Amino acid sequence: MTIVNKEAVKEFQTFSSITKLDQTVRGYLFRHKYTFLPSTEKVLKCIWRNAGDVYGVCDYTLDKIETEVKLSRNQVDRAINQLIRLNIIESILTPRDVGKRRILLVIQPDMDYTKFSKEEEMIGLSSLESIPKDFIDFGTSYFSEEKVHQLWAHVLELEKNSETDIPLGELLDEVISALIDSTALISGVPAEVREKLFYQNVEKLFHAEEKKLVEFNRL
Repeated sequence: MTIVNKEAVKEFQTFSSITKLDQTVRGYLFRHKYTFLPSTEKVLKCIWRNAGDVYGVCDYTLDKIETEVKLSRNQVDRAINQLIRLNIIESILTPRDVGKRRILLVIQPDMDYTKFSKEEEMIGLSSLESIPKDFIDFGTSYFSEEKVHQLWAHVLELEKNSETDIPLGELLDEVISALIDSTALISGVPAEVREKLFYQNVEKLFHAEEKKLVEFNRL
């Protein structure tokens, strides 16, 4: 990718090196592998491939992304919206003095992951003290303690990124129901499948709450 007026666009650079950019995107791909829409991974990889000139900044139009990943415009739009909602990318309109105004897709540093990693070092992966007892009791019937910790951490991350202001405690019963639903499968189903289903169920829960808030604000 060649960015017109590269020096002016450089103010939007989010990484100091290509290595840090690559590490961050790989982290996003791993951490969100069960929550991404089918099209989102393809779109993120496309943005990543074209964000190496000014580290983190992709100057691709949606038409170019659509052509490269071979998806419909609706699929690309949904993927972009999910990446923005998860704070993985930011859509920025360039200033008028940069030349012709364009939309830049800028990959964001993974600040939440860095913070969570430091917290893990302090409390240890096996520590379950901060997790609701009902979640632990049911979760450890199907998953290891380490995995239960990871499942709950994902719930906390979704809560942080959610636009709803409902306290997590008020959604706890529904979160546990999502966990129960994810394990209500025939015996022999791999834990990875149950884990993926839980992530999908919880994300649907938060999306439903966000939709309720939007509808309420329209009244």
